[in-house]
Amino acid sequence: MANEDIERLRMVAEQIEARGIRNQAGLQSIKKVPRHFFVPACYRYAAYWDQPPAIILRTNYFAAGSILKNAILPVTFLKMQGK
Repeated sequence: MANEDIERLRMVAEQIEARGIRNQAGLQSIKKVPRHFFVPACYRYAAYWDQPPAIILRTNYFAAGSILKNAILPVTFLKMQGK
């Protein structure tokens, strides 16, 4: 089993089922979808964290003390900035 598969199953158990979600069809779908495929490659390490990607990206951009040029930003982040 790949590391991403282990992380995905852990995410379902610790973040979703632990919050009381019991719909088996929904849980099975989440267990099958490779969430890391929908995240830019440089942020795949955080694909299964319990944070929206916009927060992960914003934190990493500003943690380094500068805004990265030509970076891929989610629409939600741009809206938060009023753009």
